Amino acid sequence: MSELDHRSLNAMNSFKKLSLCILLLGIVQSTLFSQLVNCDSAIVPDDLFNDKVSINLSDMCSACGPYGGNNGTIGNPPNGATGCAIIRFRQDALINCVGVTVDPQATEKTDYYLNSSVSEMDCFMPDGTTSSQGDVFQFDVNTLTFTDGFFDLLVCSQSTGNRSYEVIIGCCPRAGMGRDTSICENDSGVIDLYSLLSDADPGGSWSRMSGMGGSFDAMNGTYQSAVGATTSTFEYTADNGGNQGCNFTSIVTINITPAPNAGIDGSVDLCSNGNGVNLIDYLGGPPPMGGTWIGPSLLSNSDQGTFDPSSNDAGLYQYIVLGSGGCDNDTADVQVQIIQFPSAGTNGSLSFCDNETMSRALISGLGGMPDSGGSWAPATMVEGFFDPMVDIPGTYTYTVTGDTPCGNSSATVMVSVSDVPDPGLDNEITICSNAEPFNLIDQLGGNPDGGGEWTPALNSGSNVFDPNLDGAGQYTYSFSIQGCNTETATVTVNINQALTGGNNASLTVCHIHDPVSLYSLIGDPGTSGTWSGPEELEDNHIGTFDPGVQAGGTYYYTIPGEAPCADLILEVEVNVYEAPFIGTNTSIEVCDSDSPMDLTTFLGDNVSPDGYWIPTLNSNDNMYAPLDDGEGMFTYNVDGTDECPPQSVSIMITTYKPFQAGQSAIVTVFENDPPFDLFDKLGMNPNPLGTWNPAPLSGNGLFDPSVDESGIFTFNTPANVACEADFANVQVIVLSSHGIPTMGTWGIIILSLMLVIFSISALKERSKIIIIS
Repeated sequence: MSELDHRSLNAMNSFKKLSLCILLLGIVQSTLFSQLVNCDSAIVPDDLFNDKVSINLSDMCSACGPYGGNNGTIGNPPNGATGCAIIRFRQDALINCVGVTVDPQATEKTDYYLNSSVSEMDCFMPDGTTSSQGDVFQFDVNTLTFTDGFFDLLVCSQSTGNRSYEVIIGCCPRAGMGRDTSICENDSGVIDLYSLLSDADPGGSWSRMSGMGGSFDAMNGTYQSAVGATTSTFEYTADNGGNQGCNFTSIVTINITPAPNAGIDGSVDLCSNGNGVNLIDYLGGPPPMGGTWIGPSLLSNSDQGTFDPSSNDAGLYQYIVLGSGGCDNDTADVQVQIIQFPSAGTNGSLSFCDNETMSRALISGLGGMPDSGGSWAPATMVEGFFDPMVDIPGTYTYTVTGDTPCGNSSATVMVSVSDVPDPGLDNEITICSNAEPFNLIDQLGGNPDGGGEWTPALNSGSNVFDPNLDGAGQYTYSFSIQGCNTETATVTVNINQALTGGNNASLTVCHIHDPVSLYSLIGDPGTSGTWSGPEELEDNHIGTFDPGVQAGGTYYYTIPGEAPCADLILEVEVNVYEAPFIGTNTSIEVCDSDSPMDLTTFLGDNVSPDGYWIPTLNSNDNMYAPLDDGEGMFTYNVDGTDECPPQSVSIMITTYKPFQAGQSAIVTVFENDPPFDLFDKLGMNPNPLGTWNPAPLSGNGLFDPSVDESGIFTFNTPANVACEADFANVQVIVLSSHGIPTMGTWGIIILSLMLVIFSISALKERSKIIIIS
């Protein structure tokens, strides 16, 4: 709002004030000040002067008395509030936002209540609180509740008297909420200070409030640290948007952490047999305590880094000081070199023969691994070599000079000269691997002396050779006398392997069993053997035995041994049992009208009589009756005996029913009777599949007395698989419709006798008599 707008608004306020006061008085008395009484009030925008309103905080509000808690009374609000007043806002004069700035003279805490109906729990527990002059309390108009076009803002403060509060109509730019961050002093990255604000509007300005060092760019709002920089605070002031009441600020703090310093690299040379040292003593700086060491070996004593040359490895060891507050770790190195302590070897001895003509190096008499380049005392004719023909036996000392920081090393050789024993003559022998132990000296030629040594040494530690422990090869017999040119004698031992492995076995099988490999029973002793026994077996070493064709007995598997080793002979005892014969599976078709039959006759000849049928036949033996036992799978079972398993064989039986032709009949009709179906005259439910012979003139079994003559008509049904064909007769007698009345007594008697005779004949053939008179 421009200055001209403010002056115009003030002029309008003076003109309207009287009428507004009357209006406001009515409103206060009727609604808004039902609780807030005795309060001074200012009306916005009517009472504005230079964007401020004046209120008297000494006019206390009763709300902070009865609703202020136990320590509140009218005119004496609790919780540190000294005075209260009201700022009233007109709804028709407000836009999106309203802000209230604390009186620059009022440094006390000031509270704002957005709801004029203050409750006991709300008093001095405001919706908005400021604690210093110039603070702004800002709220959205759309969230306010207006009554009769007005909204009351209760102001309670720790000050009294007339105070002016700046009122901002419209939203102020936001300075956001600043936050702290930590970086290392040697961090060269550029920090965007604006990124450390939350919910801030752009366009404001930056200023440095404290700290030193580094590079601060107020124009772009950036900061870059440097070594030696200190913790700094930066203030962001939001653009006031042309309103003097908008001066929002936020503070950003950048904490600068000093960079760690692990010291300056160093190095040390140590002797391999020296005492331990602390590697931290070899860093420049000096380095701080509290770091850690890493390297080829694990060091003891924490940050001291104690290095033991006898157990730790040489190499580069690094001292690490951890960084904090955004600082990276710092490291310093110590290069450790271990100088090997010189080795003169260990004390030893050399033995020479009195007749030996060749000299030997004295160093060969030392133990361990002596370094070369040392010196001998006393001196020999040829430096470092002993010649038994010219040098004197005794103790000779070998000294090797060490490199700094190591000292010298010494060892001695005791030199003696003695006679040479006789080792005998070479020989070669061949033994079996299962031979008994024997004295190997006895296998040398000549007359060998005792007390010599074998190379390689025998496992017995003596002269005894054990084929179970000592292998084939050349064994050299000699004497451990250094310096002697003694000849050696060698026994070459050849060992032929004794045949072992496998096992005897037995086999009990049924003669119907599949062929069996006898080799599979003896434990795989080797495939070079042959089989012998009651029968010749097939498949070479496999030895396939077929119980169905070959006889039982003892079979032998023989593998020839290599002299002087014996042959390996294994045996298998074979027992064969006969299984009962039960025939072969089959299937039959029967008619359910067939007579009972013996099912075993369908299995073949010589079937074992000891079996039983599943399911059990109704006859409880082998006799099958189609009508009683039905159709299906019938299995003949014979229990196992000895090594022969139970056996079974099955017959699949399918039954069929015959096509019945029915029951024969005699039919008597008159020549003027209507036609009828001969099939209807048959009894016992005949099957309709049959045919008539002879057929009536109709050709389909329909008999017409007016055209067909008397006679016997046979109904024939076809055979059904296992069932035979069937037939039944219908005898038709056709009477003249004019003959009966003229027959007289004798005619009736004769006709009756003929019918009786025919009826008796028909009854013998499963016939019925039908007489129509």
